[in-house]
Amino acid sequence: YREAIRVGEISEEINYIKAKNYNNIGNLYEIVKTPKDSAYYYYCKAYYYFKNDHKNTQIQKKNTIGATICTNLGELWSTKNRIDSSKYYFNKAALYNNEAKDIILAAVLEHKIGVLYYNSHDYKRAEYHLEKAKTVFEEKEDIYKLSDSYNLLSKLNKILGNEKKHTEDQDLLFTV
Repeated sequence: YREAIRVGEISEEINYIKAKNYNNIGNLYEIVKTPKDSAYYYYCKAYYYFKNDHKNTQIQKKNTIGATICTNLGELWSTKNRIDSSKYYFNKAALYNNEAKDIILAAVLEHKIGVLYYNSHDYKRAEYHLEKAKTVFEEKEDIYKLSDSYNLLSKLNKILGNEKKHTEDQDLLFTV
């Protein structure tokens, strides 16, 4: 990703290239379970370049990367139980995605918001967002994200005492 940034220095889309690649570097730091500060640093750097991408005329492409970066920042804050910060970035992600109109990204965002509410024990809101995400993942046949949705919904329904839905989601989880 650093090489892509270096090579992209001659491009008019350098801020977009930097935003996308710094976001990817942040993802890598999050995946390898290093301290979240490293991922946060690169997501913030990506957001800086996204905000300074004034030459990019491809609005949909630009808003998609903005929504992705804000989704990642929101998720990062949710892992630190910083609910207000997480909601702030999730709301920004939703605004950018309203312009980009990326259905899968919208579903991923709904899922992450559902996880936030689940972790903060607001189970009714969690269920609402997770169901919205699950519907899109089913339509798009995204088995990886769908299994996460079934798993979390199963746990949620068990907590809510809805054994029938808990069993249905468990059964669906094993068919994915």
